[in-house]
Amino acid sequence: MSLIFDPIELKEARKLELARRQPSLDFLPFSTAELLTKIHTDLFPDVSQTMQVYFVARGPLACIEYTSESASIYTHQLLNHSETPFAVMSLILKHELLHIRIPSTSENGKDVPHPPAFWAAQKAIAPERDSAWAWIWANLWPCLKVRRELQLIDVRANWRTVQGLRAIRRLKTMS
Repeated sequence: MSLIFDPIELKEARKLELARRQPSLDFLPFSTAELLTKIHTDLFPDVSQTMQVYFVARGPLACIEYTSESASIYTHQLLNHSETPFAVMSLILKHELLHIRIPSTSENGKDVPHPPAFWAAQKAIAPERDSAWAWIWANLWPCLKVRRELQLIDVRANWRTVQGLRAIRRLKTMS
């Protein structure tokens, strides 16, 4: 566990913590809780933690926090949409659960959240990976910010505005 001393980072951490406490409705055409249970049972029987999945309106596209007893997967509200494919959520949940099985490593004093073994394991258990990423990039790219140095994909703060503009453009092309 790292301590945050930078006032700006501390403020952001507090905002993220508050966002994680906000209840949200699930707008997907399938149950994320049932999907998580199935993935956990079928692919991660060795992971003993109890699992929860939440939608949050801040932070990365997805992340996981876990202890020896429980794990919470946070997926961004950007994905909480009736058009989000099953394959996208399946990939994200598998990816986050893999963090428990294959934790970060350190290389030259730098944290590596996705070591080569992680990517190999993901490829083995997630045949939907390519189609899921194709959908994410085709539909959500204006809302995403890739942070390669951290191996992280953040959702831009203006994601609601961007999504709203895309919906308006889509309606105009339909008429």
